[in-house]
Amino acid sequence: MDNRENYIPWAIKVAFAFLAAWWLQVPDAVRLMLVLIAADVITGVWAAIISKDLSSDVSFVGLSKKLLVIFVVSLTIYLESYTVQGLTTIVAGFYAAHEGLSILENLNRAGIPVPPTLADILRKPTTKS
Repeated sequence: MDNRENYIPWAIKVAFAFLAAWWLQVPDAVRLMLVLIAADVITGVWAAIISKDLSSDVSFVGLSKKLLVIFVVSLTIYLESYTVQGLTTIVAGFYAAHEGLSILENLNRAGIPVPPTLADILRKPTTKS
C-alpha cells in the first residue's frame, strides 16, 4: 500500500480531533444553541417536504439568518472579556429559546402533535411592523 493512501484517514482523524477539541471549548449555552440550530434546520426541511413547500430561496434566507446569529454569538464570546460576564450565555440562551420555538413550529407544520395551547399560539399569524 502506498504511503499517500494512509494520509487521508490520518487527515480525517486529525480534523475530527481538532473539531472535538474546539467543541469542548465552546460554552455550554452556545453548544445548546448550535444543536438546536441543527435540529431546527432538519425539522424545517422535513416540515417543508411534508407540506410540499420546500424552497431553495427560503432555505437560503433561513440559513443566512442562522449564520448571522452564529456570527453575533461568536462576537459576544469575544466581547465578554471586555464587558459583562455571562453575556454569551444570555445571548446564546435567547437564540436557543427562539430555535426551540421554531422547532415546535416545524413539528406543528409537519403534523406532529404538540401541546394544544402551544399549537394555538403557533398557528396565530404574526404581524410585521
